[in-house]
Amino acid sequence: MHGCALALCGRVSRSSFRTAVHQHPLRTAATLASDNRVTVGATFQRQETFDEDRVSRFVAVTGDSNPIHAGAGGIVPGSLCAAMFPAIIGSQFPGVMYLSQSLKFRKAIQVGTPVQATVTVKRMRVGYVVFNTVCHIAGSPTIVVDGEALALFGAEVNLEA
Repeated sequence: MHGCALALCGRVSRSSFRTAVHQHPLRTAATLASDNRVTVGATFQRQETFDEDRVSRFVAVTGDSNPIHAGAGGIVPGSLCAAMFPAIIGSQFPGVMYLSQSLKFRKAIQVGTPVQATVTVKRMRVGYVVFNTVCHIAGSPTIVVDGEALALFGAEVNLEA
């Protein structure tokens, strides 16, 4: 099993992987309802508008004191947009363990700009799913943040090959 996670991601340490496996045992045969199935190409989305208050709270929690995030004309932290990816995956598949995320910050957005995050199942192995992750300005093809995520799925989710 160690090779499986390492082959998918290449960035998961052996100790992190062992911890994840011990905390979330996997099943190879699934017997769950069809609403818990995931297939390659499946897409999940979420749209958000980060107003000044939400940005201010995020900045306070993270300790990011960069003044570019302050005020109504401020820039939304890229990591706030990227936080939508694990929110989508965790909401759609309760109990998954988010193992890694690669990110490319492509364009800054101003506070109050609606953004849409999309995660798409790219590939799967027993217990693991790699997602393409893209956040763009809502109603526009302009990409703000993109990358890939790796998640460990437990017994609650049936993976369809």
